[in-house]
This record gives sequence, structure tokens and C-alpha cells, in this order.
Amino acid sequence: AERAMGITIPADLRDLWSWSDGVSFPESGIVIYATADLAERNATYEIRDYAPDLLLVGDNSGGTGFLVRIAADDGGVVAI
Repeated sequence: AERAMGITIPADLRDLWSWSDGVSFPESGIVIYATADLAERNATYEIRDYAPDLLLVGDNSGGTGFLVRIAADDGGVVAI
């Protein structure tokens, strides 16, 4: 994913994906994407054009995306 997108993924997300390559919580609809889906999802939603310092990492299956700052390891998540 990092090579395909030309970015460095924050360490906390790399740790998460080392345990599970994608996570789904069916009761809430929240999904953290698998690494193989990151480049496609970020391209589809034009994240580089509209929020170049953010990385789309998941959604709530209802129109809200969850994003993190590419250059920060602060653990913060933005919901848009």
C-alpha cells in the first residue's frame, strides 16, 4: 500500500494491520480497510485532491469515512 500510494503509513496503523489486515464490526457497520484496498479507496474518493495530508482507512458503511494524518503518529482519527 505504501509503495502504491507513495506514502508512509503511520506506525500505529502498521501495528494494527500486522495483527489483522482489515477489521469489520458488523454490529456498527464500521470497517477498517485491508491494505490491498487502501490505494483504490483513496483514489475513488479523490482523497489526494481534497485532503492531501490525510489517508482514508475505513468507513461506517453509511457515508462517513475515517481518515488519519499521513505524517503524524498521534493516533488521531478524522471522520468526514
